[in-house]
Amino acid sequence: FVHGNNKTPRELEEAISAGVGRIVLDSRIELARVNEIAGRLGVVQDVYMRITPGVEADTHEYIRTGCEDSKFGFTMREDFAFKCVKDALETPNVRLAGLHCHIGSQIFALHSFREAAAVMVEFMARIRDTYGFDICYHRSHLNANNVALAQGSDAVCIFVNDTADAGTIRQLAGMGVKLIALRCAGFNNVDLNAAARYGIPVVRVPAYSPHAVAEHAVALMLALNRKIHRAYWRTRDGNFSLHGLMGFDMYGKTAGIVGTGRIARELIRILKGFGMEVVANDLFPDPQYAAEAGIAYVLLDELYARADIVSLHCPLTDRTRYMIGDAAISRMKPGVILINTGRGQLIHTEALIDGLKEKKIGAAGLDVYEEEAGYFYEDTSDRIMDDDVLARLLSFNNVIVTSHQGFFTREAVDNIARTTMQNIKDFSECRRLENEVRAEPENAVGQL
Repeated sequence: FVHGNNKTPRELEEAISAGVGRIVLDSRIELARVNEIAGRLGVVQDVYMRITPGVEADTHEYIRTGCEDSKFGFTMREDFAFKCVKDALETPNVRLAGLHCHIGSQIFALHSFREAAAVMVEFMARIRDTYGFDICYHRSHLNANNVALAQGSDAVCIFVNDTADAGTIRQLAGMGVKLIALRCAGFNNVDLNAAARYGIPVVRVPAYSPHAVAEHAVALMLALNRKIHRAYWRTRDGNFSLHGLMGFDMYGKTAGIVGTGRIARELIRILKGFGMEVVANDLFPDPQYAAEAGIAYVLLDELYARADIVSLHCPLTDRTRYMIGDAAISRMKPGVILINTGRGQLIHTEALIDGLKEKKIGAAGLDVYEEEAGYFYEDTSDRIMDDDVLARLLSFNNVIVTSHQGFFTREAVDNIARTTMQNIKDFSECRRLENEVRAEPENAVGQL
């Protein structure tokens, strides 16, 4: 492809004559120029429109008129976005082969008009109209190197792979950012002490769908126990043998649940339905819940010794970081199934690998990984994996790694969007922040 904005008419004509695949266009002027040349040559030229808030009036006039200033920066008007697409579709000698939309500062690489229209309509109708916010989307993950993208914003909305450390928060505060809104339950990627120091509240989504994550944890348990992942690949190759596929009845076995928040309680309800005995550990035990659910709170050593399946559902704090290491694994029942749908750094991965090699760990189901930021939510299948620890982990046939997808159901994503926007609305209207998180007091007590 070639870019139309840096080509002379003669160069464009030469490119079109040579059969260039696509021409990237930024303005109405460029669209008209390509249409004229293609018509003269008797061809239909594929174009890739970039709809973006422009800067220079001469080349971006068509784009600029469709944007309006706001406290969050440039915002694309719905009517103008559709006019851009409509003009390209109705130009006789070009074919709209792709669309590159900037809504605020977020880049949407969209390869069909239908896809582009769907994103714009959903964005405008569900977010802007419902909550009245101007939203700028950014593809990159927040960190100290790109924090300038938040300039002019009142709030930043981040996810699990963003980094809001002390340096980043200091810069956000200097820009006038007043709120950090997490689209997730975990908050280990935010320096809460720094946020408090700079007077920036932090809010999260504590229960987007406890059912989603709990059900994913059960899916990992069942798949590992009954070797579903191995059977799937075998039968596709015509191998219907049962060798190596034996599992065990969940009924009557003991599940050890670390942390008894909303997700864990939903998981416990499901596991009790299998007829399992459940022992649990929490920094702050809830005797009333234990009595109602028919479970027992125990110390971690006892949980490790008794549990056939250990599932982690506690937050990542200094207290819980790498709680599953050599010492903890040595105290577990031989052949235990270890499930982690919480936070990657709850498990020391090299210790887990040693436990797998020594057959102490019978299987592991991981929806999180301690160094996941470089891989999860990205397609890295076309390059060599340079994380030797992750590569070794993936080599075990009794390990299933999923890409932090436990939350990923229609219901959960909808709840995340609604709760996040409500958190921001509560802040903007000076209401009490129901879902605010603060730094853990230094004198917090409890038993693990």
